[in-house]
Amino acid sequence: QNADALGYRIKLLGIAKRQQQGVELRVHPTLVPDNHLLAKVDGGLNCVLVQGRSVGPVGFYGYGAGGDPTASAVVADLIDAARSLGSANAAPALGFLPDRLQAQPIVPIQGTISSYYLRLRAADEPGVLKAITSALAEFDISIEAILQKEPREHEDATIALITSEVSEARFEKALARVSALSLVREQPSHIRVEHFNHH
Repeated sequence: QNADALGYRIKLLGIAKRQQQGVELRVHPTLVPDNHLLAKVDGGLNCVLVQGRSVGPVGFYGYGAGGDPTASAVVADLIDAARSLGSANAAPALGFLPDRLQAQPIVPIQGTISSYYLRLRAADEPGVLKAITSALAEFDISIEAILQKEPREHEDATIALITSEVSEARFEKALARVSALSLVREQPSHIRVEHFNHH
């Protein structure tokens, strides 16, 4: 509901990005803008979206769940595994990546750059929002969007926000700082946000 109110949908994404320092490989729940193609992929449907340097975004959309699609995927994986058995370049830890990707270093998750959705429960007192924004600002993190729900009497306030882009390592430090605030009631929850800003 918070994601929807902020203009996003939550989707499970597998992401591969080529960066200057190597290749990002990650799988996690992700907030995506509700007007993006991936936000509209529901039910048993899957989508593969490829960003080409010249061609731009190209999508492949179809059923990925259910009996026949799942069986097809399993058989395809078995064939890939069989083909890689005799390969000197097989890298089991990386799955069945093409050789040109296997040769590049994998970017540690702490080095990836992302915006973040952050939801927390805090005391319904003056200055709460200022304390949170100040804690984030200590790590050069600004707030792109915010949603504050009015609490019922004697209840804590719920605050949901979207941060600016930041490295995972810096966000983790900021999260620890926010969690340590006396006005914050419990460990905040967070989800990475993908805006598909291709550089």
